[in-house]
Order: sequence, then C-alpha cells, then structure tokens
Amino acid sequence: FDRLNVKDVVRVCQPTYEKDVLLEKHIVVHDLPFQDGDVPPSSVIKEWLALVNARVASAAEEVAFTEQPVPTTIAVHCVAGLGRAPVLVA
Repeated sequence: FDRLNVKDVVRVCQPTYEKDVLLEKHIVVHDLPFQDGDVPPSSVIKEWLALVNARVASAAEEVAFTEQPVPTTIAVHCVAGLGRAPVLVA
C-alpha cells in the first residue's frame, strides 16, 4: 500500500479485520457492503462516486501546488469472491 500510495480502502463485504493497522498508516477504511452476487444499491454507488470525486478533486488541487503530484490509490476488496469489488469499480 505504501508503494502504491493507497489512501483509502473500500470494503464491500462484512468486516473481517480491524481497521487499526490501516488507520495508523493514515489509510481511511470505508465500509460499503452489499450482497455478494448482487448489484450495489444506489446508496453504495453514491458513496463510492463521492469518494472517487473527492480524490480526483484533491489530486487536481495538488497539481496546483507541485510540479509532479503523486496520485493516490483507492483499494477495493471483497472476501467471498463472486465479484463485488470489480462490479463496484466498473
């Protein structure tokens, strides 16, 4: 996560680990769970898009202050493996 400059982790499943280690590294954990094998509800999509838009806006501000901004990364994951994470990102 350090190498990729991950600043946010989105869990689209039920929590299976404590956030503390990530929070200590200044990585924000967002819980946006939805049913495996289902489409994300509109509330999850709205929160996801708000996060993405906030990071894009933040990156645009950084361009104004530095010559070479370091892009931030949002990590998205699920546990069961039927595709929640890629469905949300798509």
